[in-house]
Amino acid sequence: MPLASGAARADTSCLRMGVIFRAETVLEVKQAAQRIFDRAGLCLELVEMPVRRAEQMVLRGGLDGEILRTALWVEQHKEDVIAVPTPFFEDHMMAISLEARQLKIQEMNDLRPYKVVIAGGHRWAEAKLGALGIEPVKTSSASRYLELLHIGRVDVGLMEESLVALISNKQGIALKRLERLPYYTVLRRDHEALVPQLDAALRWARGTSQLGVRDQTSQ
Repeated sequence: MPLASGAARADTSCLRMGVIFRAETVLEVKQAAQRIFDRAGLCLELVEMPVRRAEQMVLRGGLDGEILRTALWVEQHKEDVIAVPTPFFEDHMMAISLEARQLKIQEMNDLRPYKVVIAGGHRWAEAKLGALGIEPVKTSSASRYLELLHIGRVDVGLMEESLVALISNKQGIALKRLERLPYYTVLRRDHEALVPQLDAALRWARGTSQLGVRDQTSQ
């Protein structure tokens, strides 16, 4: 069990925090979280688990919080959780289309006339598109995104900037950054008193480049 070391602790018990992220960055996220909790003087136990299971564990009290959740998720569950105000990580939502189509997309509102593909289960994207009256096509892989674009089944895909690297062949692909997508550390409401010291630690980490997470900074 990874424990915070060195810093004086405000509590003798460890906070059990869920961590859900892509395999290629999960170690960076865990290391950055450890530095932040050390700085805040809090003992930390990180638990890796799938996104939906982590959600239920937090809401039912099996976890004390999660390292990365969107503001939309926090708003949906505000009776049970609270976000640390300073983002842990910031990504951006990107529009992916074929260069040959020359689509005029500058912001989310510009997606209204088009068929849009997203990753299945990406509730942030679903909510944003739903507000625009768009029912997206859902898929589970970057290769399927490209296939659907190339065969003309969809006009544009939405993908987080940090995932664009998964597209191996970007030839003929147009990318447009649309909207900032911050991820926050969240705690159950019964730990609300710890928010100020975690926020101070996050501000320190961001100000001194101690996060150690690729700051492109689902859920």
